[in-house]
Parts: sequence; structure tokens; C-alpha cells
Amino acid sequence: MYLAIGEKFGVIKILVILLLVLFVWSPWTTDKYAKGIVLKEFNNRVEDSGSNCTLDCEDCGVKESKWAIFGRSVRIEYRCDLGSEENQTAWIKVTIPSKKLGIPSVTLTK
Repeated sequence: MYLAIGEKFGVIKILVILLLVLFVWSPWTTDKYAKGIVLKEFNNRVEDSGSNCTLDCEDCGVKESKWAIFGRSVRIEYRCDLGSEENQTAWIKVTIPSKKLGIPSVTLTK
């Protein structure tokens, strides 16, 4: 049972489309995984910058997580001025791991 050359290319096209759909869907980036990455990345960036931002305040922390192309978007609330009454909000997108050290790509979008 051999496939003709044209049929082989048809099978290859179908496989490429299926792989593309799988990467766009990225089911391996779960809510729990994305939230953990976001909290860890937030704490690392605050520590590296020396700012006084924190997630340890009233109504702060992870508020929402939703599907995004190639990963998940996580919304957090944090406070940078402890004397302030207002929390700041940021959407952080966690996408499929980058090629560098297998670390997930984390992008801050306001």
C-alpha cells in the first residue's frame, strides 16, 4: 500500500495543520502552570528591580486566567505604593516555552 507523491504531500499538509492547531491551542499550558509561572516571574522582577511592588495586599494576587493563542493570559492585581489605596492591574501572557533553556516566555501587557 504505497501512496503516490501527490497523496504524500496531502498527508504532510494535514499533519502540519494539525500540529499548528495543537500549538495554537497549547493544552499543556494549564491554569495552574500559568499562574505559578506568573507569580514566580512577578516576584523575580520585583526582586531584581528593587521596587516595592507586592502581591501581599488586600484583593491582590491572581484574579483571572483565560486561554490565549499559544498559551494563557493571567490577570494579576498588585500594589507598588503601600500608602496608596489603589491596586494596579496587569495582564501577563504565558506562551509556549522559548528555545532558551526551556523557560516559558512571559510578556507583560497593560
